[in-house]
Amino acid sequence: MGICCLIKLQKLHATKTNKRNAQSMMKQSNIFNFFGLEKERSSKNLPHDSASFLWSQLLLNVLKKLPRTELAKQEMLNKFIDYYKENEIEQKKIELFRLTYEARDAIKWFTADSFIYRLVNKALRNENIDDLYLYRFYIIDLCTQLEEESKQTKLTTSTLYRGQKMSEYELDKFQNHIGMIISTNGFLSSTQDRKVALTYVEGMGETDELKKVLFEITIDKDVNNVTYADVDRLSQMKGEKEVLFSTDAVFKIDNVVFDSDLKIWKIQMTISDEGSILCQPYITKKTLLN
Repeated sequence: MGICCLIKLQKLHATKTNKRNAQSMMKQSNIFNFFGLEKERSSKNLPHDSASFLWSQLLLNVLKKLPRTELAKQEMLNKFIDYYKENEIEQKKIELFRLTYEARDAIKWFTADSFIYRLVNKALRNENIDDLYLYRFYIIDLCTQLEEESKQTKLTTSTLYRGQKMSEYELDKFQNHIGMIISTNGFLSSTQDRKVALTYVEGMGETDELKKVLFEITIDKDVNNVTYADVDRLSQMKGEKEVLFSTDAVFKIDNVVFDSDLKIWKIQMTISDEGSILCQPYITKKTLLN
């Protein structure tokens, strides 16, 4: 039943996705989807990025219901090995993963500088259904552990931070979408410590094309449908006070301002439950049909 759902989703995705314009944008520029929500729209008439978010949530909902088997693990490992066949360092990490990995290690591996973070987020950002299916063994574990940690998370601050470089094109999109809803293409890392976030852009030169950006993310305690967790105790990068958002994270863009003291652009956002409002009718309908 799960495979049938995947095939249907693949057809839906192929129908709604036009060939993307070639863009010489940095890797981080595909982290976010911008979209507006209109309650009367059907899934076929959703704006492209809204449909993209809906597709990703339905796909992950299906993946999480698939059995977690040794065959699934081996298929994933085969993909990793083939991808890094010319990289001896990553091959050693893959072998360590094969020998030692357990479900409780999902967050630990994701926060390490290794193949897992790069390949899983790459597949999510590119909406590569074939690779996401191959990575289902690990994705199930990561989503599950994040959900468990989220229930126990008590943040010491109401604001989270993320420092990164961004293309001028992407920054303009944020400026033109103030008040709108945005989702992430993948798992999003942030920190409770502004100084830590700033270290990720300090020392980086700025050009006309690439801008330094500091995200300020306000946590609304009344929003219960966004999965995020303080993963510092599980992270390979201890002391960074890392908070990891799952793929259901949706935010409202509050403002975009330039901080002349820090000489950095600030993008101010608040977590939102609009993503859940968009997806729930379709997830409920799919469940009833199954």
